[in-house]
Amino acid sequence: MEIPVLSSAQLVPEVKKLLDHTTSVPDVVFFDFFDTLVTRTVAPEQTKLIAAYQLADLLKQKVSEQLIYDLRRLLEKRLCDQNVSKGKDPEFNLFDLAEALHLTLEDLIGPDFQEFEPLFVQNFVDIELAVEKNVQKLKQEIVGLLQDCHRAGVKTAIISDFYIPSKSFEQLLVFHQLREFVDFVFVSADHLLTKGHSGRLYDIALEAMGCSESKRLSLVMIGDNHHADGAMAHQKGLTSFCLKPEDDKTNEGINLKRPDIQGVEQLFEQALDEKRSAVFPEFGLSIFWFIHHLFRQAYQDKQRALFFCSKEGELLLKLFKLYQNIRFGRQVIRGHYLIVSRKSTFICSLRTLEEEDFLRLFQFYRDISPMEFLLSLNF
Repeated sequence: MEIPVLSSAQLVPEVKKLLDHTTSVPDVVFFDFFDTLVTRTVAPEQTKLIAAYQLADLLKQKVSEQLIYDLRRLLEKRLCDQNVSKGKDPEFNLFDLAEALHLTLEDLIGPDFQEFEPLFVQNFVDIELAVEKNVQKLKQEIVGLLQDCHRAGVKTAIISDFYIPSKSFEQLLVFHQLREFVDFVFVSADHLLTKGHSGRLYDIALEAMGCSESKRLSLVMIGDNHHADGAMAHQKGLTSFCLKPEDDKTNEGINLKRPDIQGVEQLFEQALDEKRSAVFPEFGLSIFWFIHHLFRQAYQDKQRALFFCSKEGELLLKLFKLYQNIRFGRQVIRGHYLIVSRKSTFICSLRTLEEEDFLRLFQFYRDISPMEFLLSLNF
């Protein structure tokens, strides 16, 4: 049977015909995830490089992001080979990868590497999810079809060849506000069995659906990969619809090496020179640069919380939290808003008496008496 390959505009009405047909409504409609319900704004490998850069920051730059990325690729292949030798498919689980990377970095760095394994694994997975959330965008036509299936009372399932297991994968569904429309989730990382390589992930799904030789269900598969979502699904008894691939430039010209920190500073200098706005064009980049270095310094100093003082601190606190949510998916360093006067915080902002010249105080006075000077210091 020839698998129909359709554009989104063609596929949606075809499936809706099945939903409206009184005698042939499908029991379950399966959806692929990547390039079906969502697309990425960057190449898949680029997400891994971005994640390596975020992780290098949390490791206080003990190792470069390029080394983390290279080790990751090596360990992914090793895990896939190990799983194949055990009769599974060439797939891996992100948690297993994080544990293997921790062990490798521990051997590589030695005593200076003091990252607690469970925390390292949590950080690794949180970063991966944070990066995915920030590079994914919904394909509204297919998302609308998913919602229509659910509202019509048809069971819906997501079936995906992906290395993030379902307990974490579901965070992506919650983020995209799709979870309520999905009845089942099947991810290859949970079983180390795939749609595309062996098709055995379909067997897992069919068993969960209660589909046996004596009870054949009407099942529909919607995806973008002609082999995994088309031929393999058809081989397992599903009616398959494949999306036409869209013009995608994200894989072209990918440079998987980031510039060094000096190169990054040069890029910022160039960006600051560009006139992006008539009013304070440099403001956004300047604030980002400040927040970025504030976080790195605080993390290096092992600070667990920072206090942002009123009133300017209110905006900075919001940006500090947003920065961490975008990069790491959670608050690595807590932030608190402190309502205080400038005068009450002046003394604690001073350096030691041997180093302090009180220049900030003297700038506010043309002339100042010893008494006024001491009163300014709350003596």
